[in-house]
Amino acid sequence: MQSDQSRILEKPYGVGTVTQNGVTISQVSYDLEVTQTYRTFRTHSGSNIEEPGVPSVSGTITSKDEVDLSKKENLILHLADGRTMGFLVESRFDRSWRFLVKKGSGTPA
Repeated sequence: MQSDQSRILEKPYGVGTVTQNGVTISQVSYDLEVTQTYRTFRTHSGSNIEEPGVPSVSGTITSKDEVDLSKKENLILHLADGRTMGFLVESRFDRSWRFLVKKGSGTPA
C-alpha cells in the first residue's frame, strides 16, 4: 500500500533582486511556497516507510521597476536572506509573474 502527501516546507516572502547573466535587471518582491511530496509505503511487517520527493517552488515575483521578465532568459532570483534560485516565467499578471523553477537550479529551502 502506498499514499502520497504534500507538505509545505516554508513560505518565503520579501524583497530581492533578479539577475540575468550576473547583472541585476530588476528589484522585485516575491511570495513563494516551497512544498515537498512524501510517499508512504507500508512494509510487509506493517510498519510505514516515508520517502521524500524533490521539493518544488511556486509563487509570484513582482517587478518594482517595470521590467518585463517574461522575455528574459537565465534569470536568478536573489532572496533577501542570500539564497538564490534559477527560474522561468510561466505567466504574467500586470507586473507580477508566476514562475517555474529551472530543473537543477535547486530550491531556496
